[in-house]
Amino acid sequence: MRSRTSRKAFTLIEVLIVVSIIGLLASMVLVGLGGFRSRGRDTRRVSDLKSLQNGLELYYARNNSYPNTLTDLLTAGIGITKLPTDPGTGGDYLYSYRTADKQGYVLAAKLDASAGDSIFADSNQETVVGDYTGTVTSCTPSYYCVSF
Repeated sequence: MRSRTSRKAFTLIEVLIVVSIIGLLASMVLVGLGGFRSRGRDTRRVSDLKSLQNGLELYYARNNSYPNTLTDLLTAGIGITKLPTDPGTGGDYLYSYRTADKQGYVLAAKLDASAGDSIFADSNQETVVGDYTGTVTSCTPSYYCVSF
């Protein structure tokens, strides 16, 4: 008489159920982390604008006026070799200078967060930039703007 050996293993159905549960949990985690990535990009944008402000002040100290464009910072001999770019789009940040005397500027970045969710809602909002020239047309609550 042969003895029966019992083999313990998972059935195909059990393996498929476990894999589908793991996939469902992973997708829920990734969707939940989307807001954190958005806030991280917004934080980087604000940090980039602060470093651009430092560069603009160095430029002003040397030339007694603000530059026409941000790319002028690269050739000004103030130690800036690369301009930061938007972490979401890879594009340049918005910059405008006061046309009358080049004694003021506005920097802006479009935020991912909506106006109500923004952790940067207390930014310096210049709503009218009529005497400025450049790429900043207005600073609505979906933008983070700094000016001097």
